[in-house]
Amino acid sequence: METGGLVIGRRVNLEGRLFLIAVQLTGPGQQAIRQPNSFAPDTAFAQQELERVRQEYAGRAITVDYIGEWHKHPTNYPAPSEGDVKQARTILQDPSYSLEWGEIVLPIATVGREGQLELKPYYFSRLHPKPVLIDLLVWEREGIEALLEETTSSSR
Repeated sequence: METGGLVIGRRVNLEGRLFLIAVQLTGPGQQAIRQPNSFAPDTAFAQQELERVRQEYAGRAITVDYIGEWHKHPTNYPAPSEGDVKQARTILQDPSYSLEWGEIVLPIATVGREGQLELKPYYFSRLHPKPVLIDLLVWEREGIEALLEETTSSSR
């Protein structure tokens, strides 16, 4: 069964290099529609989770927001489907998403034959609406939060 959720984080320009930093991935929510080849999130749950994470980081004077959505694919299909590309284009054109920079990341999760989780982040932008596989950097939470605090204080 497919599943998924939000990617919450922020866009950071560090020494001329763009990073989309995810601080949290949410789950699907109890009202999500999960089928073998499709997934639709519980939107009320997703909005609640987004607000909760925004408030958590607002207390640290760090702005975080929606930067995309992750979802699971079958093991033999680790790339965005035509439906995923269409969804990304719809999100990028929808003003209710308030995407200041006009870009999102749609990570695809698969479970390998040995049971390991594989995550492939695909980047989409209004200027480049086709999926681009980007590098996935993984840092410990403390390192991410230190980077966010540093870039937030330097942009003031």
